[in-house]
Amino acid sequence: AEFSGAPQGAVRHPNAAPALVGDKALEAGRAAEAFVFLYLQRTCSGFGIQCWRSSARMHFFPQDGTASLDDALGYDMEYHDMRGEFSPLGPATCCIEVKACSVVEGGVEFHMSANELERAKAMHAEFEAMRAAGSRPQTDNNGLKLPNMYVIMLVANVLVQPRIVGALFDPGNLLDGREGFSVWPDRFRVRCAE
Repeated sequence: AEFSGAPQGAVRHPNAAPALVGDKALEAGRAAEAFVFLYLQRTCSGFGIQCWRSSARMHFFPQDGTASLDDALGYDMEYHDMRGEFSPLGPATCCIEVKACSVVEGGVEFHMSANELERAKAMHAEFEAMRAAGSRPQTDNNGLKLPNMYVIMLVANVLVQPRIVGALFDPGNLLDGREGFSVWPDRFRVRCAE
């Protein structure tokens, strides 16, 4: 069966949860970002309003203006994790994409744009090159230069009782169809334990 918003001839994943559309999808995305923002603000030192880079921030904090907002980045929040307190892979600039997701049998589903996919893959290649070269974060004229790491934070039940059901750190290698991660025309399915 075809569905709107997908390439012509695309077929829904056989076990796909109903997708939110229009205003409900926008509301869910904003709510998920706010939930993750509050969580990270409580758990990561130095995580503040300046870390929230998507325009969804304006819905909750219009007084902070638009100067640092950029929806073209391919992620929603940016955290300079100098001590590796958020990232299990060590110090990095964590470029966090927040996803309101559907919990389905055996995993979760969420949508990623082409820009988000490309950013995740590019950051994976950069991160792997630095690791292969044995590079450590280096100091340049602007201070400490950390490797960029793409992170996907997954939030379920966002409009009812939100909860973080997972975080994918450096998922660029998963996006090429590795086990546990399947790609359909408009959705990604991650098999994970809840």
